[in-house]
Amino acid sequence: MPSKKKRLVIILGPTGVGKSAAGVTLASRFGGEIINCDSMQVYRGFDSEPTSRLRRCAGACPIIFWTSPERPNSSTAADFVREAVAALRAIEERGRLPFVVGGTGLYLKALLDGLFPGPGRNEELRRTLDREAAEKGADRPL
Repeated sequence: MPSKKKRLVIILGPTGVGKSAAGVTLASRFGGEIINCDSMQVYRGFDSEPTSRLRRCAGACPIIFWTSPERPNSSTAADFVREAVAALRAIEERGRLPFVVGGTGLYLKALLDGLFPGPGRNEELRRTLDREAAEKGADRPL
């Protein structure tokens, strides 16, 4: 039996061209859900004007704002990919059409093509380097 083709609608472009409105209109018309792909609008719970406007015009169309301000350092491209892949699976399981809408090309590229094959974040090394910078100053020569 052939596998079912997965569908994904992508609306990406510069600020102020109507991506959000187009995404909401199309997702509402075609039974979709929006995954927010904008590094400046990733946070749940913020009431910024673009986010408020998007929520107001969304109506019954769910929009996934994938992180919260309480999660420090949680808006990297890798974080977006991890959350977006989980959201894509959930949207598909509900039989809905996923829409990726936003203006952050790096996030979209990471989602479609992946990131470089390297190790993830090393919290122990990060703490060590932060301590060293605090003790010796961040401007010291290498």
